[in-house]
This record gives sequence, C-alpha cells and structure tokens, in this order.
Amino acid sequence: ARYYLGLVRRAQGRLSEAANQLWFCVRSGYRESVARYVLGEMALAAENFDEALVHLGQAVLLDPRDLKARTLLAMAERLTGRLEQARARIEAVVAEIPVDYLALSEMVRILAGAGAAEQSRQARDELWRLLAREPDSVLELAFDYLACGRKREAEEALQQGLRQHRDHPMLAYALGRYEQASRGDLLYVFPHRVEEIALLEAARKARPADGRAAYFLGNALAANNRIEEALAAWRDAVRMDPSNALAQRNLAQALASLGRDQEAEAAYRRAIELWPEEHRLYLELDRVLARLKANRRRIELLEGAPPVVRGRSSVIQALAAAYLDAERFADAARLLEGAQFITGEGETSTLALYRRAYWGVAREHQKAGRHEEAARAILRAAEYPRNLGVGRPPVDETVREWVCAAQELEAAGKRQEAEALWRKAANAVVELASEPSKPSAELARWKALAVEHLNKQEVQR
Repeated sequence: ARYYLGLVRRAQGRLSEAANQLWFCVRSGYRESVARYVLGEMALAAENFDEALVHLGQAVLLDPRDLKARTLLAMAERLTGRLEQARARIEAVVAEIPVDYLALSEMVRILAGAGAAEQSRQARDELWRLLAREPDSVLELAFDYLACGRKREAEEALQQGLRQHRDHPMLAYALGRYEQASRGDLLYVFPHRVEEIALLEAARKARPADGRAAYFLGNALAANNRIEEALAAWRDAVRMDPSNALAQRNLAQALASLGRDQEAEAAYRRAIELWPEEHRLYLELDRVLARLKANRRRIELLEGAPPVVRGRSSVIQALAAAYLDAERFADAARLLEGAQFITGEGETSTLALYRRAYWGVAREHQKAGRHEEAARAILRAAEYPRNLGVGRPPVDETVREWVCAAQELEAAGKRQEAEALWRKAANAVVELASEPSKPSAELARWKALAVEHLNKQEVQR
C-alpha cells in the first residue's frame, strides 16, 4: 500500500510525500528494488545524478533481471561522464532485449559520447527502423525520457517521429503543435496512457475549441475506466465537431454502458447518419434496442441498412435474432438459409439461431394442430446445413428433436415414420455424462425416454 501510495503522490506532484513512502519500502525491505528504481527515476528528473546512481545501482543489485533499471543506470552513468561503464552496461541490455526503444536510444547516445560514431549510427538506424513501424512507440520512448526529466531527449524523439508520421495527432499534441494536431488523422489513434490524459488536458486548455483534443481525451479517459469523465469529453467533441462519427459512436457506447439506452439510441442514429456503411454501428444499436425490447425498430434498422452492411454475416445474424424475438420464425429461417456463413472452430451461434427458427415454426404448426408439418419443421431443426459452416459432431446432439418429431408424427398417424425416429433416438451415440448439469446428461435423458417408449411397445405387443 505504501509503494502504491508513493506512486500516486508522485503522479500528483507531491514528491516529498512520495519519497517518504518509497523510503519506507526501502527500509522495510518490501518491494525495495522497485522502490529504489522509482527513487532513482525521481533523482534523475531532479538532476541529482549521484543520488540516482546510488538508487539505481541498488535496484540492479537487488534484481539483476530488471532491464529497465539497468538501462536507467546506464543513462545516469552517461550523464555523469562514466561512458566506459555505461557502454558495457547498455550493450549487455541491448543484447538481452534488442527491441527495447529506450535501451537502443541510450546506446545511440552512449556510443556517440564514447566516440564510436559508426556504431552509434548503426544503433540509430535500428532504433528508427523499429520506431517507424508504429508511431505510438515514439510516444513510449518520449514518455520514458520525460519520466526521468530528460525533456531534450524526449523532444528530439518526438520531432523525428513527427517527421516520419506527419499525420499522427498525438505526436503533434506532445510537441505542443496544436494546429497541426487538430488536422491529424483520427483513425487508428488510441490514446490510453495516464501521461496522454495530462497532455490532452493541456491541449484543451490551450485551445478550448479543439474538438479533436476533446475526442482523444475521452478515449484516454475511457481506457482508464473513467467513463463519466469520458462521456463529458465526448459530448464536448461532438458539440465542437458534429461531423466526427467516431466521437458520436463513442458517446453512444458510453451512454449504453451506463444503461442510458434511449440517449444511446439517439447518439447511435446520429453516428449512422455520418457513417452509414459502418456495420458495427448497426450491431451496437441493435443490442441497445434489444435491451429496450424494441423489436420493430431493430428490424427496421437492419432491413433499412445499405446493401454493404446487410450482406455481412454478423448483421444477418442480428436480423435473424430480431425476427426470432418478434416471433417471425419463418422469416428468420429463410434469411439464415439464404446466406453463407464462415464460422470459427467451436462457434455455433448461427446454428443455434437456425434451430430456434425451426422450433418456432414447429410450435406454430403444433398450435394449429398440423402435427405432420410440426414434425417436418422439428427435423429441419436437427439438420446441419452446409451454408451455416457447422459440421455434424461425432456424437448425436439432436436426440431431443428426433423424439419430439416422433411424437408429432404419431399424433399425425404416421406410425411407421415415428417408429424409425424412436429407434434412431434409442440408438443415438451420446457422451456419458459425469454430472447431471452437463448438456450430455440432457441428451442421455432423451435417449432413455426413447428406449423406455420402445420397451413399452414391445411389452404391449
């Protein structure tokens, strides 16, 4: 508790209190290595390099596997002119973890300081080869340096990153280039760090009318489970930039997560107006409408979607589920039979909808006294249509359907067909159930019912 309190106090800027809590951990021997690491990082930020050397040296001594502590110790050695020690240490770290951005960046600087210009250039090329793959990794490197108070190194990394990724808004926000950031690409940008929250709050203070900053701030807050604050930020984002479909969607999702479904429905509909071909919006709104039991609106939404949306397997499934909830069983069955599905291993959701549809059709026939038609519908529910993408398993999972279809056929006077189904159910291959609650136990009960029925017939004969 004291260790985490120390981290919180440091984040709040109450450094003296943070140090007191961390020193308690050092003296008690509890989490001493990581407490020493944080104290070393704080000493670097305060430019107390000799103190940093002591803390980080102890952290490495207590836990030689702590690569981050070894990297920061090499940094402290670089800053105090101990380049020979720093070089040996950082080369050992990079040998163990050659994809660590901070370690590679420190290796570039240490080698340059030691006069190994060519090796420094090679390390720099490798560093930026790695950082070029994902602009977010530049932020990781910059925040590592900022945690140690190394603003110049952080700024150099951000500037080079922005030269390589000109449209990445978070790199521009981190450099205070707010106008450039407000024109950046919204897609595939996912701020989630606590540091990014502070960065975006500063951007909003500097430019209160920046809808992009409000949108990204909402994302970062939500990533840290601060939903109410995220909701307020997204409301500002859509007010300042009504064309931002992503902000509208996130606002809608936040409202839905808080149970405010009617507000969520309105927000989703605004998002769909802005982004009519994004199928996920329809699926998320469908779930909201399902909670509201608004089946008619669900069906109108999905039936009225553009063809590119209606053709998606997930949307077809959602529409079939809406039909089922509205008791339009025949429509659901036709929809599922007319589409092609690609399912993953063990995925049976489409087959479950198909069975619900035909069981619904069967019950309608039962109520009307059409027992043969009911039996035919139940047998359709026992099938494994190829277009659903689900194969028949080695055990018989449709014993219930065979028994119920046999009962309906008997009621319709089709005794010979019923007899065949009774025997099929009695001879079914089912898994031995180890517990009564397992699905295989239910199948065994249906099989036992079929065996009992045939035994009674034999006794009567």
